[in-house]
Amino acid sequence: MSLSRMCLATLIIAPWLAVAGAVVVAHELLTGHRVWWVLAGCAALVAAFEVSTVAYKVLKAWPMVSRAEAVGRLSQSSSGPPFEP
Repeated sequence: MSLSRMCLATLIIAPWLAVAGAVVVAHELLTGHRVWWVLAGCAALVAAFEVSTVAYKVLKAWPMVSRAEAVGRLSQSSSGPPFEP
């Protein structure tokens, strides 16, 4: 698996981890049962933020392809239009 795919997967999964952490924290603060679950939820929030920040910076650092270069690559890789009359 390439680094860019891993970073994209991280950017998709990290917000769900943050939501789960927030739900755990809110539930345990409202019910007042366990402090350890509050700490685990806070740790999940921090981990999601840190991992997504690193993934974003890695993806941002990659050089962007110009539009002309992308069109040139597409025209070289394909033999023609997908739907010919």
